[in-house]
Amino acid sequence: MLIIALTTNRFVYPIDAALDGGGRGQADQRKTAPNDIRSSIDVAMAHPGDAPIPVPYVTKLGQPLKAGQTLDIHGRINKDANRVEVNLLHGAPSIDPGQCVLHINLRFDEKKIVMNSYMNGAWGKEERESMPYKQGEAYDLKIRVQEDGFEIWCDEKKVHVYKHRMGYDAIDYLQIKGDCTLSGVHWGGRYYNIPWETAFPDGNLRAGQSILMHAIPRGDRWNLDLLGRGGDVLFHFNPRFKDKQIVRNCQKGGVWGREEREGPFPFEKNHGFDLKIENEPYSIQIFVNNERIGTFEHRTSQPTEDYIGMRIDGDIEVTNIEFV
Repeated sequence: MLIIALTTNRFVYPIDAALDGGGRGQADQRKTAPNDIRSSIDVAMAHPGDAPIPVPYVTKLGQPLKAGQTLDIHGRINKDANRVEVNLLHGAPSIDPGQCVLHINLRFDEKKIVMNSYMNGAWGKEERESMPYKQGEAYDLKIRVQEDGFEIWCDEKKVHVYKHRMGYDAIDYLQIKGDCTLSGVHWGGRYYNIPWETAFPDGNLRAGQSILMHAIPRGDRWNLDLLGRGGDVLFHFNPRFKDKQIVRNCQKGGVWGREEREGPFPFEKNHGFDLKIENEPYSIQIFVNNERIGTFEHRTSQPTEDYIGMRIDGDIEVTNIEFV
């Protein structure tokens, strides 16, 4: 792997593998929700299929960034870390000097996170926040592209909005270097307009297939429903924050069945989570952040064929849905 050098006068961009819209340097074979670009989904600050990535790391983006997309970077800060840099760059490797559209510098020696831009051979004015990470611990850094600026999220908490100083669509290289390990780099996605509904890509959710969703709850209730024919809700998954319970049920012919409420409540408002809904021969298996939290016995006679779509509603921000 070639190394990127950042000097006070210029950027030099040696080339690594290209990062496409689907993840960490190569196309992903998972099926995304129809008409949606794959987005970041992290399980306890990791994604399925993550593997160690050498640092320093540099890659060329396969597509321009668009408003609503998110760049997700995660790994672990070194125990004796001094600084970690993430740079969103503009310009081909042959361009000299280059430009840094967004420079994020984790300065553990100053206990600050510093953001800036490098344009026309000069650094701009620094924008600073308190250091959100600790040495020796796992980190998750998300950069969410908005029309007016970059939202900087650290461990699922928004810490800063960096107003654009140049067009974000000009970004074509990503650089990560410094005192950290790197286990995942993913970008893509968009915001899902809630309520949101879709048919399953294969016509139904078959035995052994799963739904993966990354989301952030914003209010007291939200629900995910697996839909059958004729308007039936064959599986209703409804976390209720006031009750600290997850209600599971089924509605057939307009009539609700018996509620199931037992089990843990792993959700927190404004904290991202990963949900996995797996269709097994005798039941729906439910996992949150890689931990099984419950089982829902099928209330339909043909569970390999009857689940034909899904719907999400309520106070929730969804950033990724995949069918695997």
